[in-house]
Amino acid sequence: MGYKDRTRHSVDNSTSSSRFSNISFGLYIPTRLDLPGLFNDRVSYERNLVENQVLTLKEARVSREDPSVDHTNYKGKQFRRVFPAWFPRGIYEPLIREHYSQTA
Repeated sequence: MGYKDRTRHSVDNSTSSSRFSNISFGLYIPTRLDLPGLFNDRVSYERNLVENQVLTLKEARVSREDPSVDHTNYKGKQFRRVFPAWFPRGIYEPLIREHYSQTA
């Protein structure tokens, strides 16, 4: 993942808050695997992405004080967008109705 400057232009992401901006970059960190690799005499590694965000003092204040830029809110918006694809209404609606009829 490369360098991303989200301070100079609007981010084309419907789940992101328009009030939050930052500069970020990603590093792939090699992590040793305890499992044997393709070759039993070699050590295997996995590449894990670590994203780093650089915030100005203003951006840090906004991220602390504005609930719309909270990470949990951001992830919740992402989940609500994909929920219908993962769980079609015909599957989850009868389960919810059954649960609420038992608790009422």
